Amino acid sequence: AEIAQLSSEVEDARAVCAGVRAANPTQRWGDVLECRYLECMDWRHVAIAMDMSERQAHADHDAALEWVDLVGIAAAREGMGQSALF
Repeated sequence: AEIAQLSSEVEDARAVCAGVRAANPTQRWGDVLECRYLECMDWRHVAIAMDMSERQAHADHDAALEWVDLVGIAAAREGMGQSALF
């Protein structure tokens, strides 16, 4: 039962990342969040995977979390919201 619960939480997190991507198609925010939190990459590896600097990885991460905070987790999961707010 615990494994099923954890699997469900991971799938929910993947859905949030997919929603972030859908609502913000010109940004790499969803990819950065997925690398960092679902693939458990350190910042150096996030930067390498995303072909960006660590500074940019941090900036994209922070912008993504700020956007999710602004629109709410449910709207982010569904891919709703406007990236134009940033």
